[in-house]
Amino acid sequence: MLPPQSQAKVKELLQRGQNMEAIQFLCKEHQLSLLDAKEWVQYLAGETSIVPGTQTSTVSPALMRARVEDLLRSNNKIQAVKLVMDEYQISLKQAKELVDAADTRSGFSLPKSPAGIVFILFAGLGTLFMLLSMYWLWTDYQFTSKAVPASGVVIDLYYGMGSGSGASPVIEYTWKGTKMTYQGSTYSNPPAVEIGEQVELFINPDNPKDVVINLISERYILIFVFGFIGFVFSMIGYLGVWMGRKR
Repeated sequence: MLPPQSQAKVKELLQRGQNMEAIQFLCKEHQLSLLDAKEWVQYLAGETSIVPGTQTSTVSPALMRARVEDLLRSNNKIQAVKLVMDEYQISLKQAKELVDAADTRSGFSLPKSPAGIVFILFAGLGTLFMLLSMYWLWTDYQFTSKAVPASGVVIDLYYGMGSGSGASPVIEYTWKGTKMTYQGSTYSNPPAVEIGEQVELFINPDNPKDVVINLISERYILIFVFGFIGFVFSMIGYLGVWMGRKR
């Protein structure tokens, strides 16, 4: 018979929906077999009115648990479930629940299936892309918060691979009486600006050739693209890994 304190502890775990933790608690604290612990949990949860008795078994509870844990450590969960089914003459579902309760392994194990590896790669690449986009957003904020606002004029459009390709703007601006030019870093088709158009600039006061053009295409396009791709890849990857581990 379980002491009142243990019964109260199990009921507390059950109220929080921690059925597996309740079974593990009984196995650890009272050296119960997996089946006995399961029966006590069902009894205290009100699923049965029969007070659990001693389960007849040819193997001691401690030895049975040790065998199951050995099989789990060697990644032979199917054999562990079969062992529990044969020993206690219970259903597959019950045996699986008992084996899951006995599985106290912690940590993350990499999936071995090709699909699992692909999901891991997706999750890793997506996380990297999202970190890159956040880093670029932070560096943009750091630069513009210390830069000097100014204005410039688009004097030319540079087509990197001919007139049919994307173009980046060439900006002329004045810094302390000196005219300077700066070519944008992003190519777009059609061009984001036209020749003669005035644009806002952010100029590094310590290095006036270090300029950021205040255009979405210049400041945020890469951040958005990498952030969006990273989010999609991460969702696919982590969801795939989670679903694989649930199976």
